Amino acid sequence: MADDTILYSFHFYKPWNYTTKQVNNGRSAYPDQMPTGWSGVAEKWTPAHPQQMMRPVLDWSKRYNILTNRILVGEFGCNREVAGAQSYLADLVQIFNKQQWYWTFYAYREDT
Repeated sequence: MADDTILYSFHFYKPWNYTTKQVNNGRSAYPDQMPTGWSGVAEKWTPAHPQQMMRPVLDWSKRYNILTNRILVGEFGCNREVAGAQSYLADLVQIFNKQQWYWTFYAYREDT
């Protein structure tokens, strides 16, 4: 049984080899050149791809009767200097809002 006093949280930085500038190093750009794994192979994405990446959370919450307003994307982000970051983040926010999840954004800006 779901407990309405608990928030269930997850972090989301996928695909890591896109969202992390040092790893991406100009190889990937949302939505046109997104990595399919670590092999260097890329494919064109649509907003359906990030939506599909949320499938495990949706399945889990349904399985355990967790209300959508009990889910928190506790951290998500993308280095602002990777190509397509603004569109990628906007698509994620749209997904989170559609699901009525709470979310917090990590800005990848260090103090230095």
